[in-house]
This record gives sequence, C-alpha cells and structure tokens, in this order.
Amino acid sequence: MRSRTRFTIRQGLMAFAAALLAPALIFAAVLLWGYSTSQREQHEQDARNAAHRITEAVDRDLISIRAVAQALATSHLLREGRYEAFQKQAEETVRTLSADTASEMAIVVRAADGQQVVNTRHSWGTPLPKGANLQADAEVIASRRPVFQDLFVGAVANRLVVSVGVPVPEEDRVSHILSIALDRNHFAEILRSENLPQGWIATLLDGSDYIVARSQGHEEFFGLLAPDDFRTRRDDEGRWVGRDLSGDRATGAFARSGIVGWRVFVAAPTDVLQAPVRRSLWITGAIIALLIVLSFQLASRFGRPISKAVQGLASSARGLGTGKVPAFVPTGLLEIEEVSGVLADSAAELAQRERA
Repeated sequence: MRSRTRFTIRQGLMAFAAALLAPALIFAAVLLWGYSTSQREQHEQDARNAAHRITEAVDRDLISIRAVAQALATSHLLREGRYEAFQKQAEETVRTLSADTASEMAIVVRAADGQQVVNTRHSWGTPLPKGANLQADAEVIASRRPVFQDLFVGAVANRLVVSVGVPVPEEDRVSHILSIALDRNHFAEILRSENLPQGWIATLLDGSDYIVARSQGHEEFFGLLAPDDFRTRRDDEGRWVGRDLSGDRATGAFARSGIVGWRVFVAAPTDVLQAPVRRSLWITGAIIALLIVLSFQLASRFGRPISKAVQGLASSARGLGTGKVPAFVPTGLLEIEEVSGVLADSAAELAQRERA
C-alpha cells in the first residue's frame, strides 16, 4: 500500500533544510528577546541615573542660592533700615551671581505685612506693591526657616517665577523676608547641561507638579501641569510609562529632590527607545529570510541530480520487467550507482538463465 503522504526528493531536502534551520531560528528569537529586555532595563537605569544627577544639580544650585539669601539677610543695612544702600548691595550680588542673565534673577525684601521695600527688578524709588505670595511669607515667619516657593506670578515681574525666601531676624522676631526670585530659564540651562541622548527629555516639576523647566520645548510647556496619570504617583522615585503632554507614549524614570521636594522626570518617546530593537529585528529577519531562500535553493539544486538519477533508475527497473538489460549509468551518487549496478547484474543473470 502506498503512503498517503507523498513528496519529491527536492521537497524532502527542503524540509530537511528547514528542520536544520529551526533550532537556529529559535535561538535567534531567544537572543532577540533577551536583547530587547536588556535594552529596556538599560534605558530605565540610564533614565534613573540621569534623573538623580539632575536632581543633585538642582539641589546644589538651590543650596547655593539659599546660602546667598541667608548671607544677605544678615546685612546690617537691613537691620538699620537703610534700604537704598541695601538695594545697591543686592544689585551687585545679582550681577555677580548671574552676569549674563541678570534679568532672570531678582532679590526682593518684604516687610512682615508683605509690603516690598527692595526689588532689584526696579531702580530705587519706584513704588513697589505687596508681595504676591503672602502665604509663603507667613510660613517663613512662623518657621523662621528658609522656604522654597513653587511657581507663582510675581507681583512686579508679572510672570511665573520660583523663589527662595529666608527670614531676616531682628532680636526675637522676623522683621522682613528676603527672597531671591528665579525666572523661567534658570533651571532649563541646568537640564540642558546634562547632554541627554538624542530624543531624551528632562522635566523639572515643582511641588504642585507644574513644569518649572524642560530640556526641550521649555517655552512651550513651562507652567503646564504634568500628565494626570503621572501626578497620581507620589513616590520619591520610580519608573513611569504613559503619554506625555505631546501625546507621545513615553518611558522614563523620576527622582525627588531631598532639598525642595521637586521631582525630575527623564524620559524618551517609546518609539525612540525601541528603534534599536526594531532595527535589530529587521536585520535579523532579513538574514533569516536570506538563509531560508538560500537553503531552499541549495536543496533544489542538489535535489535535481538526485531526482534525475532516481528517475533513470526507475526507467531501468521498468526495462528489466520487459526483458531489456539496463546499462550501468554513472551518476556520482554511491547508493544509486550501487542499485544501478545490482539491476544490471540481475538483468545479466536473468538473460543467462533464459539462454540456459
């Protein structure tokens, strides 16, 4: 009985080639999966490290600004009420701290009731309003400690700023609050100086999750709230995957400042992170396809002479049944030549018997 499943020698060789390739393909798939996993873990670790580095840089900057504010708060000019002389001292301090961007920093002194008495954004003698963040002033007076203020609209600057407020002590009370206000571009330079990889973005968020600075698109996103699902994360550090304010799916990590409580989030669009993996998949897929095509071509090429030799052998066998003596045909294939030789010998023996 003939087998129901029938296939040619070429098809058999092709199947054999595919069977040989299968373990290699499985191994390649495992390697790709491992590579993808390791790349994802590496990206997350890099983002976490960058977030910590930027957080430390922001902390160092805020500590230095706080130290300057505390030093100015001890000036005898303030205790003596010589505000005009103190303003000159404060203006010189601003020029020293930020020679190229003096307009992005201001030193402000307010009385306990919030009335400004010194503001380096205006020349001496300009009428000054009350402060715009009296709640923070009340916190400084009550705690008698420095307070870092989140984004608020400055009373004189009339735009979003952040500031460091320190108490000006006078005997057993706080007579004034001295603050150093920082404009919108101050922290953006710190984020850009990190030199993140192409496509990566660092974002600095204040305690209320408003964007204080961004390494890319700073002007566009400054002052906006972070995405809703990110704001629900109240832990100090961790991994986050979601859609950023641009609508792109992003993957990154964040860390919280131990000085001011702000958070730094470093992320990249998921498409950017997956680009190397996709490129590896395309290259590997192309190599696999090439190997399969080459294997099938080789199987077809080597199967052609085998098939031809087997067909010749079958023709000889049919001739033997009609009394013809099959001739030995060299094919270069040992097994087929052996069968061909046996057929020729058998035909000769039969012919000899018939003659006998």
